[in-house]
Amino acid sequence: MLRACCCLLVAAASLANASSVSFGTADAAAAAALPSEKSQVAMPAARLYEMEGFLVKPFPAYNPSDARILLNGGEHVAIPRASDGRFVFAGVQDGTHLLEVRAIGFVYPQLRVRVSAKQGGRVEAEEMRETANGPRTRYASPLRLQPKGRISYFDKREQFSIMQFIANPMMLMMMMTMGMAYCMPKMMEGIEEDEEMKEEMSKMREGGIGAMLGGGGAEKPKTKKRQ
Repeated sequence: MLRACCCLLVAAASLANASSVSFGTADAAAAAALPSEKSQVAMPAARLYEMEGFLVKPFPAYNPSDARILLNGGEHVAIPRASDGRFVFAGVQDGTHLLEVRAIGFVYPQLRVRVSAKQGGRVEAEEMRETANGPRTRYASPLRLQPKGRISYFDKREQFSIMQFIANPMMLMMMMTMGMAYCMPKMMEGIEEDEEMKEEMSKMREGGIGAMLGGGGAEKPKTKKRQ
């Protein structure tokens, strides 16, 4: 009798556990079936646009594919086509971007490019001004980039100049030495002439005008006294 009661109690406990497990799994399945709040709010996908342009050749033999077109400092990189210099940026978001050209030996302008989503991805560009009062240069799509000048990587060798040769300190010292060697004898001759003039002036003072004219009257002959 006691064994039968124990069996009944064990069977009732197992039935209670099985019912609780079934209820728990059903609740979990229902919760998984309900959509979450994050999945209900879908983020709008950003629209991407294309940017097209041409790299103008500085001279006919130049190969545009040697250059690189950078957008936003290298976020996008485009290589111009060798035949006509055409380049395309794909997957550009709307907003303001910085475009620059890296070409060996040539300087191209930096552009501030605006991509308008309201106007269907319309592209407008303006050249970066070096000064606040500088001229504004605008570009329309497709962009045509022309070089502003050449880059000189080496200093030009200076040509011979007679003025630079004379302005050399060593040459100035040599010229001063030669000038003094030439002028000193002339100066000494002038000093000797001045001394002769002084001697003549002293004679004039001592002998009067007659001495200056050659003695004036002749000196009287001396007579001997008779003894």
